[in-house]
Amino acid sequence: MRKWTCGGSAGSTTDHAQVLAGLIQQLGQPGFRSLLLESLQPLVPAASFSVYRTGHRSVPQLYLSGSLGVPDTTQACWRAYLSGPYLRDRTLMGETAGEAQSLLCHLTAQEVPAEHRARVYEAHGVAERVSVVQAREDGLFAVNFYRHQHQRPFSDLRVLGARVVGVGTQACRVGRNATGCRSVGARFGAAAACAAAGTDAA
Repeated sequence: MRKWTCGGSAGSTTDHAQVLAGLIQQLGQPGFRSLLLESLQPLVPAASFSVYRTGHRSVPQLYLSGSLGVPDTTQACWRAYLSGPYLRDRTLMGETAGEAQSLLCHLTAQEVPAEHRARVYEAHGVAERVSVVQAREDGLFAVNFYRHQHQRPFSDLRVLGARVVGVGTQACRVGRNATGCRSVGARFGAAAACAAAGTDAA
């Protein structure tokens, strides 16, 4: 696995900010999940995404997920993850130990432990994952973008593009928020826009 620290706005561009600004206008609208991926294609050409909390000190929770151009199997992937792999998942937890800032993490399916790879990745055609993660008191919060097997591998530029979007996890406070995906999406989008603009979200 490769990882980078998410800090500042290095690599952000006006184009990034414009993409995110247009996306935020659609928050809470029908079809937002697919629109999110469609709008982010110039930054991260992913076929699916998920926003979740996991960790041994918390109950895993999926907040938001969706797909573009492929059948949406994100809920099935989450159920497969909960069927056992999450109990032994160290693909993100080990990387964030002792880290105060969010991290950008990149891995391929071949790097995932066998059970996790078979049940979640291979069973649903997922080949690669880019995650922005932050360790918090209530668990590990992660925004994930997935490449599927029919797609070209992520270039380094596309991997780093995920940071512009996912760095907003530093401002998200959804672990105790029971209002659902709309609230999660609003906080996620607002923070991402601030990241792209080089400012801090409240």
